[in-house]
Amino acid sequence: MNKSHFLARWYGYLELVPTSGKVPRYRLTASYLEWPELAGLERSDGRVELFLNERILRGNPDVAPAHRLQAVRSYNLSGLIGYNAPVDGATTAAVGYPPSVATYGAQERENPLYDCRDDAYLFLLRGGGSAQDGEPIPTAIEWGVFKHCRQRYGDLLRAWRDGDRELRTFIAEARAAAQPVEKTLWTTT
Repeated sequence: MNKSHFLARWYGYLELVPTSGKVPRYRLTASYLEWPELAGLERSDGRVELFLNERILRGNPDVAPAHRLQAVRSYNLSGLIGYNAPVDGATTAAVGYPPSVATYGAQERENPLYDCRDDAYLFLLRGGGSAQDGEPIPTAIEWGVFKHCRQRYGDLLRAWRDGDRELRTFIAEARAAAQPVEKTLWTTT
């Protein structure tokens, strides 16, 4: 496999949800390809929402990214490696990967993405929003999941920033083919 080849698993588009809370919240509104494991991130109403949290500085600030995405039941989806807040409609990129532990939290909940622990994420964050404190925040997040790329997440970010044709083609095709979702496609009733 050549270094710039990344095997896509799934693509999702998340939009900023108006809220009175301090933490920006994003709802999955469109997706491309099926990813059954996503059902583990559903709220009780069948929707997938992520929260953009700043890391509370404890210990060495170089150990973890300053921002992370968190899902339902306090599941830390991923840190945002390489994240810079987008401003004035610009798009910035960040990468991450799922936790590699089988359980998480004090209640030892099952990691819903444990079977995908070797994957990596590419996050494209569109600027234009502002938090209650006036800080710039993304208005939308595009989330690409790439199979077996955890060890190459840095290559994934570099490839995006360098304009990798295959990677950009996948994102363009996913944008065009993404289907709207009210609730995830994998919810069982």
